[in-house]
Amino acid sequence: MFCTNCGNQFQDGTAFCPNCGTPVNAAPQQPAQPVYQQPVQPQQPVYQQPVYQQPAPAGDFAGMMKKNMALILAIIGVFAALMFILNTFQILDISATVSANGESETASGPVSDVEDFALGVIGNVIMGLCSLAAGAIGILYFLKEKNNMPYYDQFIAKNLKGMTPAFIMGVIGAIGVVLQVILFLMEGESTSFMGVEVSVTYWPHWLSWVALVIYGGLAAVDKFVVNKKAA
Repeated sequence: MFCTNCGNQFQDGTAFCPNCGTPVNAAPQQPAQPVYQQPVQPQQPVYQQPVYQQPAPAGDFAGMMKKNMALILAIIGVFAALMFILNTFQILDISATVSANGESETASGPVSDVEDFALGVIGNVIMGLCSLAAGAIGILYFLKEKNNMPYYDQFIAKNLKGMTPAFIMGVIGAIGVVLQVILFLMEGESTSFMGVEVSVTYWPHWLSWVALVIYGGLAAVDKFVVNKKAA
């Protein structure tokens, strides 16, 4: 007999192949078939459309203002504090224009040299207090942004009704100057002397006009440039 597995010859009646031990009359062992595995395809990269962000132009005035707003308000706040001192304590000279017979002459001097100047004094005090309020807003906002001091939020922000500190600061300061000018004009007088009409007009110090430009400009820039809303 021959082994069905290895082909070895042995005597009949043998139960197992003496060479490989395969049982007699057992089916020949089939070699193991290789398991075919589908080759793994390389994963294709997923293309993502890049998000393009337009760079801010080099001359972006609004962006520059927003970035440096705390410092700008601090500088204007110091100027406002100076205006408070000068106006409240009547330190600045005032100008008076005297007109008669179509001619006029202007002179300036301390407030103390003008008699019965009650409205002018009140105008100076109002201007000073408005400057004090504007200066407090600017300086406290700077301390909040740069030193994390909470005073701006505690005393001012909750009363601004959503308005920005720059806008409200500019509006308060400008109102103070306008009221000062109105009271100075009301202080002026007109009289007749020996048949000649004489009029006297008082004007605030030139620093008041500078303050009006600074305050009004700050409010306008903040409203229409820095925080301009898209139509």
